[in-house]
Amino acid sequence: NDDAIQQGGLEEEDVAPPHITSALAGLTIQQMCDLDVEQMAVKIDKHHCQTKKTILDNMLEVKAKMLAAQSQAVAEERRSNGATIAAKQAEIDLLRFELNQMTGRANKVTEVSRRLAAAFDFSKHRRRETGLFTQAFYCWRQFAIQARQRKMRMA
Repeated sequence: NDDAIQQGGLEEEDVAPPHITSALAGLTIQQMCDLDVEQMAVKIDKHHCQTKKTILDNMLEVKAKMLAAQSQAVAEERRSNGATIAAKQAEIDLLRFELNQMTGRANKVTEVSRRLAAAFDFSKHRRRETGLFTQAFYCWRQFAIQARQRKMRMA
């Protein structure tokens, strides 16, 4: 066994302890190979489980870091978007205020226009009345002049 260890073929843990060596003495080479294969399978399974556990632990750690980074990114987006939304809301409020002012001005202009139209209509009506009165006066005057002239001719 020491020769095998020196040649690098066997590791120290592969060397059977002295109490097992006496039990292996009666085994055939085939049986010893089967035992070695079983021991190797157990070691491979153990190594496989450790590797699997290490890989899964690393994956869970990476996943936790990714989730934390994602949560932080979402929180940062919310803060950023919150500021943008607040600015847009302030802009909306300002525009509503300006709209109310402009609506008030438009209502005043509409009222002034309505009054001007009514005054213009009234002035047209008055001018027409004045024209008719003037025409009636001139007709009456003409009639009075003609009546006086007839009276003077008859007299």
